[in-house]
Amino acid sequence: METKHMEKIANITAGVIFFLMLVRTGEKYFGAVWIAFALFLCVDMIYCHKYHRKIFPALHDSKIIIGSIILFYASLFLSSLFNGADGSMGFSFSLMKFTVPMWMLLYIIGKYKAMEGSMVGIAAGGLISSGYCIYQYFFIYPTEKEFGGRVFGLFQNPNLEGAVLEVLIPMLIYCIVTLHNKYLKGISFLSLIISYGALYLTGSRGAMLGLLIGTLLSVALLLFLNYKIMDSKFLKKVVLYAGILCLINGGIFSMTFTARPVYQGQSNQAIQMEQQTERNRPTGNKRINGSDMERLKMIKASFYMWQDHKISGIGMGSWEKSYYTKYHLPDANLNTHYGFPHNMIMFFLACGGIIGLIGYVIFTFGIGIGIVTERSSRVFVVTAAMLAMHIAFFVHGLVDQTIICRFCSYLYYGFMGLFITSGLEQDAKKEED
Repeated sequence: METKHMEKIANITAGVIFFLMLVRTGEKYFGAVWIAFALFLCVDMIYCHKYHRKIFPALHDSKIIIGSIILFYASLFLSSLFNGADGSMGFSFSLMKFTVPMWMLLYIIGKYKAMEGSMVGIAAGGLISSGYCIYQYFFIYPTEKEFGGRVFGLFQNPNLEGAVLEVLIPMLIYCIVTLHNKYLKGISFLSLIISYGALYLTGSRGAMLGLLIGTLLSVALLLFLNYKIMDSKFLKKVVLYAGILCLINGGIFSMTFTARPVYQGQSNQAIQMEQQTERNRPTGNKRINGSDMERLKMIKASFYMWQDHKISGIGMGSWEKSYYTKYHLPDANLNTHYGFPHNMIMFFLACGGIIGLIGYVIFTFGIGIGIVTERSSRVFVVTAAMLAMHIAFFVHGLVDQTIICRFCSYLYYGFMGLFITSGLEQDAKKEED
């Protein structure tokens, strides 16, 4: 078997992995990803043995990023060790498993540079996943309006779909700029348009705001650091396209305040009663709806949890049980089933204490610093896309779940694997020159 045949198999496998992560077909959908990787691993082991090739890939130096990820999950295990809460170690291990796509793609792309196959999988998977949101809105919701008319696609609820889309959209922009085949570019562009439409239909303000801030900050920071070495024509293009994206993101976000269905999964009578309550609320609080008020109460309760368990927290996975027993505020809604406070900072502070919060801070800033410091060895668009996604993830995490959600975390870490290995392609081009 020649190397070019293995490269084709690697490209197909990488594409299938991204496709399967985007097209969720059931609760155990990630099992198909494991099967695809296991089959590739078997073929690769046979190939390496037969032709005496190295088993492990040569990776680009990304010590800051990988180190930050390892320290983050190590902090969760450490806090679990100290607090001794039931299920805390298991929950931490479950969160760590979300990094699996990154390690898979580091192996596949790092060994065979399967970048194009990955991008094809992203474009095709994004087209189907986002397209289903449009189909859901026009053909399912006219007769069955769940979540108040907000679409959730293949990912359980609108906010989770929004979190997936805030990861997918930067990846699609990367595909559009990087792919050479005009048909694949066209599929990626169509997928991007549909994804923006799907994002609006989710009504996920956290995802929209995250993308807006992520786009602004990532491009502004990278331009500030690189403008002296940039060609003026390229600089103008970056500013133009970034401005267009910010206008789209900002426009969608602002539209949600007038067109977004706020009241999820309620009967018409319940909606009318809550709307009347909103009208009777004092003027200063009218812009804060019932859902947002409930989140503020959960954040307050999380702070009380931390006050009683400052060093190592109440235990990973113990938030829901603690909230609905000892720490539930008197005026908070009892008819809910939240498993987190809709704020990742408060989640890790309450569940992991100071140790968990330090880990999350290292994760957030360490990865951001790692992306920026490695910009010189990568094309501008992949660095901007990864940084925008990372910032969007953090911003969205201030009002919802991100890194503790498997759906969007699988994709986040998948693109992280793509970003880390993209440096190898640049190194290869430099050697050819």
